[in-house]
Amino acid sequence: MFNFNSLKDELFKFLGVEGLIRSVSEYIEARVDLIKKEIRDEISGQISRIIVLLFLMLTGLLSLAFLSIAAAFWLSEILGSNTYGFLSIGGFYLIISIAFWLGRARAAEAIAENLRKKMDEKS
Repeated sequence: MFNFNSLKDELFKFLGVEGLIRSVSEYIEARVDLIKKEIRDEISGQISRIIVLLFLMLTGLLSLAFLSIAAAFWLSEILGSNTYGFLSIGGFYLIISIAFWLGRARAAEAIAENLRKKMDEKS
């Protein structure tokens, strides 16, 4: 009976293709391993940046909260009423929130543009 696999093996040996196939296979495996390492490095870098950013955000929010409470008590002493001091700080944050709400489309576009530029720089 005719055995195609043995004929193929003999032809590859005769032409020296077997070594070439092995070399190409090893190259592809090395390239895949390199890509996996690059992806792993990129992901670990991004995760570490996110953790640092979350920590900075948490400490920033805590600082803002304590500074806001201190400012409210200070205004309370000036205005003569705790209610007015805390309402003043609350009103200040309300005005900032409304201004940000009105400019949210421009802010989102600016953030998106900044992200696009950073992605273009990396590639």
